[in-house]
Amino acid sequence: MKLTAANKNCRRIITFAFALACGLITFHRTSFAQSSSDGAYPNRPLRMIVPYAAGSASDVLARVIGDKLSQILGQPIVIDIRPGANGVIGAQAAASASPDGYTFVLLNDATAALNPAMISKLPYDIRKDFAPLGYCGDIRMVLVVNPVFPPKTVAELVTLARSKPGGIDYGSGGNGSVQQVLIEVFMQSTGIKLNHVPYKGVTAAITDVMSGQASLIFGSLAGVLQQVKAGRLRALAVSSAARIDALPGVPTMTEAGIAGFPSEPWNAFFAPSNVPAPILTKLSSAIASAVQSPEAKERLADVIALRSSSPAELKQILERDLQRYDALVKKTGIKADSN
Repeated sequence: MKLTAANKNCRRIITFAFALACGLITFHRTSFAQSSSDGAYPNRPLRMIVPYAAGSASDVLARVIGDKLSQILGQPIVIDIRPGANGVIGAQAAASASPDGYTFVLLNDATAALNPAMISKLPYDIRKDFAPLGYCGDIRMVLVVNPVFPPKTVAELVTLARSKPGGIDYGSGGNGSVQQVLIEVFMQSTGIKLNHVPYKGVTAAITDVMSGQASLIFGSLAGVLQQVKAGRLRALAVSSAARIDALPGVPTMTEAGIAGFPSEPWNAFFAPSNVPAPILTKLSSAIASAVQSPEAKERLADVIALRSSSPAELKQILERDLQRYDALVKKTGIKADSN
């Protein structure tokens, strides 16, 4: 079929329009990539995923650092609380997020380094699916007991536990939780046997220790300080290397004669893998500035020993603890919750 002049002109117009559209798409993609990797980042709110319960030490930490980070970056930081399964739910959401620098996650050492040793079919690979951003600090943990529980020192607790193996209940936030790990270290160091009672969250476990349903727990300073001051819990020791200003009369585990400590759960920030390097650098630098800020240190004095790191330093800490927790799980047989 022969084309008329009108048809030829129509075809030329269609071809030109198609080429123009392709060019606009290419320009848009290029412009978006440039805006994501140059000084324009960030130009919209960022999302910080927190895989732990509202009111937890990690949640308090996230909100304080998020406030300061918002000031530094000039954009709102939206805190996305996604608790459950020892952090697996939130970590998986972060791993599958778009690698554009607008989503990052706060992980503790249990989610980042213990889960890979406990869970054979973990839905994320901490090495492949995440890029380290920076260390945040160490959660301050306190060994507390019910006020009517007879032992008033760690030594008395060990003596009582040796007289009745498996006869003393301790609470935790669940199988594979930070609380269980600390008690496992405690038991390994002393040769005692305590009975684990896992709860669906550490708040419920602390409540039951106060009521006498369980005898003891390692709780975060933020979670137990007011209860200790009110006499609803009694503090026996802290897991940190030095005493805590908020509880100056409470010895460290090392001072109490327990080997294997200090042992403090850490928190750190990670981004999904494949985020462009310039964005990772900018976000990491902003996080370090937020962690080092006097405002954050003042607000978190009773929650966490703040300290920042480079991404490379965080990677080294992660690798160290992946090996440490793998050995601990093989030795103790710690299991994760199924949900």
